[in-house]
Parts: sequence; structure tokens; C-alpha cells
Amino acid sequence: MSFFEFGLKVSHKFSSPITAQAYRLLGHISLDIAQPRAAVSAYQQALALREKIEARDSPPIADVCDSIACAYTEAGNVEHAFKYLEKATAIHNANDPSIMSRTLAIRATTCLRAGQAKYALDAIRECWRMQNMTRPDRTVKVSQAQWGHHAPFADILAPGQKGRGSGARITRPHDAERHLRRERP
Repeated sequence: MSFFEFGLKVSHKFSSPITAQAYRLLGHISLDIAQPRAAVSAYQQALALREKIEARDSPPIADVCDSIACAYTEAGNVEHAFKYLEKATAIHNANDPSIMSRTLAIRATTCLRAGQAKYALDAIRECWRMQNMTRPDRTVKVSQAQWGHHAPFADILAPGQKGRGSGARITRPHDAERHLRRERP
């Protein structure tokens, strides 16, 4: 058991925003070391704690749902990812839809992994629009630091950016579908 996990076990009996955030951070760390199932578990703990102390339609609940969706996407379980994305989207729409760009970035990645190129493009374009990241000439400013796990998706659409993607310029759904067919093993 790591020191971090030990610390979480000690404080688990307390339902507080700090404990919930600690579990969420553990999930982030798990994703960073390519352990999406461990991330799902940590995020589920964060959600359980948040649901004890927050209204069920509060933005902190949406944030954890985003994280769970991201972990499920990384684990290859897009069905579960979409379920949590729907919950996060509903919460954001009930509160402040202008702050759901992260939800849209995760949705884009999930759609891409599900082979739904058109919906992936729609989601990432809306995400970029919300963040004012598009320019009149339709090129995109993307950085690895800003996008984290979603950077590979953004890189596919943003030529010349560093990352794991191909750098192919894809602006139409049928181009994305063709690119996906070519990139799959």
C-alpha cells in the first residue's frame, strides 16, 4: 500500500471536499500511469463522497463524472463513459453550460474511440468554440499541457502539434473516418 493510499484510508471516514478531491487526484495519478481501472475505482470513491456532501446536480459532481468518463474511455468501455458524460452534461446544462468544455473534450475522445467521427468532430469543435481556441482560418491552437489525455485526439485535428497523434488535417467527418480506418491495427 502506497503512502498516498494509506493516507486516504485513514481519512476515508470523513466525508469532506478535501477527501473527495484526494480520491479524484488518486484517479488522475492512476490515469497518468496507465491504470484506468484503478482510476475508475478512485473516481467512484470521489463520487460517493461528493454525493454525500453536495447536491446531486452540483458542478463538483459533474467534474467527477467527467473524470469517471475519461477513465472508462481509457479502459475501452465507451458505453459506461457515455453514461457518465450524459450525467455531467445534464448537470452542466442545469447550472452553467459555458463551463463544460472539459466534458466536450472527453466526449470527443470517447466518440473517436467509439468510431463516431462526426460526433467527435462536433464535440471538439464546440469545446474549442467555448474556449475561443479557433481562429478565422480554422486552424487550431492546441498544447499537450492543456489537453492531457485528450491531446492525442486534438493532435489528429491540429497539424504541426507535438503528441501521439498523426498530425493529419481532418476537418470533415468522412476524412476522420478514413483516418481512423487507416490508423487502426
